[in-house]
Amino acid sequence: MNKVAVIGLGASGLCALRHLTARPNVFQAVAFEQNSEVGGTWLYTPRIHKHDNGVRVHSSMYQNLKHYSIPNIPEIPGLKQFEGSFLHSHDYRVPEVFKGKTVLCLGGGASGIDIAMDLTSQAKKVFLSHRGKQITSPLPENLEETVEIKSFSENFVNLKDGRDLEVDTVIFCTGYKYDFPFLTKECNLNITDGRVYPLFKHIVHAKHPSLNFIGVTKKVCPFPTFHCQVQFMMANLDGSMKLPSYEEMLQDIEKDYETRRNEGMPHRHTHTMVGRKQWDYNDDITSMAETRPISKQVRDLFDKIHYTRINNLLEYKKYNYYLKNDNYVGVQN
Repeated sequence: MNKVAVIGLGASGLCALRHLTARPNVFQAVAFEQNSEVGGTWLYTPRIHKHDNGVRVHSSMYQNLKHYSIPNIPEIPGLKQFEGSFLHSHDYRVPEVFKGKTVLCLGGGASGIDIAMDLTSQAKKVFLSHRGKQITSPLPENLEETVEIKSFSENFVNLKDGRDLEVDTVIFCTGYKYDFPFLTKECNLNITDGRVYPLFKHIVHAKHPSLNFIGVTKKVCPFPTFHCQVQFMMANLDGSMKLPSYEEMLQDIEKDYETRRNEGMPHRHTHTMVGRKQWDYNDDITSMAETRPISKQVRDLFDKIHYTRINNLLEYKKYNYYLKNDNYVGVQN
């Protein structure tokens, strides 16, 4: 009998618990959740900062294992002197708070774009500062893309192109830090600027293979990915899948890391699955575990919605999708 502790009952923890308890002859699972309700990120609450018990509230905008609860605030010169207000996307809830104000959102990921779009219904002006490619979709008239922030002064945000913007509020849409405070130093887990090491296939601790992490990967189709990762974990724990040696796992980890760096991905994107990476990754782990891969229909649906979103931010939420001849077709309401 394999006794398994599931720490955190967000989406990935619930997925793990559901599959482990479905095999009571093999696994005896117990879950630990520090909040009074399960759901993690996916449980909306109007509360911000901390719960009554002092535990930090998960981001309710957008897995488990404290992935989305410790905000990452970049160190930008002059921030302490800035007299406007600032917050992390973690604490954003509704746009009405910013009615008539000028707001700058820093970060061009999902949260940055979604919050900036949401704010346009109430704010006088919204700036979206990021270092990525220019957005291809039409944008609301009061939303403007800018380059990155160089520094802050008392009343202005100073951009790298030399412009100074007078804003009321800055919202940092700059992601989160991995945090596992319940693990002791004997677990030999190293976290540096967004890289959790040493995780074989972004799941199994190479030195302590009974220690597994579900949901560390970023920019994925979350629930199907969690499902595949849990199946991989279970195949590891029940012995149906034989792991490579410790040295071979380290080699695989470094190969994956170096491939990303050679492709121009920064260190902090060690666990980011952009483009086809997530599908190749899921095919890899399901093949190793000899479990069912994510279906073509789910992939097509995800890719279709992603394409529609980046090209039509104003209207993409109005589309419904139906299955026809093994392909998803968008239909506007």
